[in-house]
Amino acid sequence: MNKIKAFFWIVLVGFILIVFFSNLELFLRPMDISLNFIIKNYSLPELPAAVFFLIFFAAGLLIAYFSNLPERYRLRKTIKNLKATIDTQDQEIVRIRTKPNIEAANSTPENP
Repeated sequence: MNKIKAFFWIVLVGFILIVFFSNLELFLRPMDISLNFIIKNYSLPELPAAVFFLIFFAAGLLIAYFSNLPERYRLRKTIKNLKATIDTQDQEIVRIRTKPNIEAANSTPENP
């Protein structure tokens, strides 16, 4: 499975590089972006288009990461509770398995 994943990522990066190098003039052309918020307009300095692609890609990754954060903490807590339950049940199993041995060792045969 790891080889399949590695192959997939190599192919994906290869396609991205092909798109980038076949469109160098588009990605390296300086562009200015102005963001129009209702209250204020922001004008970003002229940068190559590739830089803007990377900035907005990173912003998307951060938004996806932080939107998933509460769910991950909830799942982590659930996993912690389930592991604690497993540990207590394992201890109970060991106690039950050793209990007959202890009772058998403590009991002495009665002589008539």
